[in-house]
Amino acid sequence: MKRTVAIMLALFIAGSISLVGCGGSSAPSKSDSPKDVVEQVSNLLIKGDLEKSLNFYDGVADEESKALVLGLMQMGMEATQGLKAFEILEETIAEDGTTAKVKVKYTYGDDTEKTTTENLVKTDSGWKVKVI
Repeated sequence: MKRTVAIMLALFIAGSISLVGCGGSSAPSKSDSPKDVVEQVSNLLIKGDLEKSLNFYDGVADEESKALVLGLMQMGMEATQGLKAFEILEETIAEDGTTAKVKVKYTYGDDTEKTTTENLVKTDSGWKVKVI
């Protein structure tokens, strides 16, 4: 049961983050590609900076949703011993340019691996990872 909860939380993290690049950004830039955003969120998660990673998610604006998502992320990171590495496998941007999918392989601190697809939406401030 404990392992099932850990896996579910890891999937939530992978699916809702599911990334900070070399520039050390704490929010997406309008010029960042979907792949760039996933990389930035993943790098933040590797560093354990969950709070900064929330800036890259769509739909996490109010304090209540931030607290909820942050709590779930913390539980998932503890259950999997954090995010250790990631590999971007594929980026697909919809024809209308408003949504994108980034396929990523995550490796966690407990050496489990999960390949998932991050869904992103283009906002006025740039690409953001969809929480749901």
